[in-house]
Amino acid sequence: MKWEYNFDEKEQEEINNLAKERDGYFHCWTEEIDESKSIPHIKKVALIEDCLTGKLHKVEYNFIKFLE
Repeated sequence: MKWEYNFDEKEQEEINNLAKERDGYFHCWTEEIDESKSIPHIKKVALIEDCLTGKLHKVEYNFIKFLE
């Protein structure tokens, strides 16, 4: 079975913007409560500053690539 999403143009644009690769400055690790499942749990996320906008984002570890 093939899974298909039916996003409107605005929703797809927002998804693409959130998923795009960008440069940022790592500030620290922090905690966030994940309530998406029946039992909430605390997960570690990074606080990353977008180089272009200065906006701070909470980013899960598997979406981060540290450069030398």
